[in-house]
Amino acid sequence: MSHVIKNVHERTLPTTTERVWSELCRLGAATNPIYPLEWGWVRFPEGIAAGKPMVHNNGIMVMNLAIAEAVPGEKLWFGDPTEVGPNRSGHGFLLEPLADRTRISHVMRIEFPVFVVVLWTLFGRTVHDETSEAILDNLERAITGRVANERQLSVRARIIRRLIRNNAGQDVRSPSRG
Repeated sequence: MSHVIKNVHERTLPTTTERVWSELCRLGAATNPIYPLEWGWVRFPEGIAAGKPMVHNNGIMVMNLAIAEAVPGEKLWFGDPTEVGPNRSGHGFLLEPLADRTRISHVMRIEFPVFVVVLWTLFGRTVHDETSEAILDNLERAITGRVANERQLSVRARIIRRLIRNNAGQDVRSPSRG
C-alpha cells in the first residue's frame, strides 16, 4: 500500500524567468549556493541537463537522483527521466512568467509506502518545508538584495536540525564546500 505526498511552495519574484533560471542554476554552486547549507547540499557533477546526475544530501540521507527535465526559464525537475506526464513522481522547480514578474514553485509529488508517510509526518515535511522556503528566500535575496518576509525557524525545525547534525556527527555540508 502506498500514499502520494504532494507539497508545494511558491514565491513571486520581481524579475524575468530568465533571471530566476540563472539564479536557480546556482542551486548546487561550490560558492554562495542557492541551496541552504544548513539543510544539506546539492551537487550536479555533470552540470544541469536532462539525464544528468544530481546528488543530494538532505541531512538525513544522501540520494543519487537524476535531472528528469531541464528547460531553461521553465522547469528543473528531478526524478526518473523515463517517467512522463503530470502525475509523475519527483520534485523540482516550475517557473511561470507573470508580466514583469515570475512565479517560482517548488513542487514535490512522490508516492511513498505507508510506513514512510509516518516518517514524512514526523520529520520529512518539516525538513522539506524549511529547505524549500530557504531556497526561495535565497533566490529572492539574490534577485532583490533582501527577503521581504523571511521566516524564522520553528522550534520543531530547530530540534530536527540539531538531531540531523548530531546524527551525522558534524555539519551536513559537503566536504567540498568546507
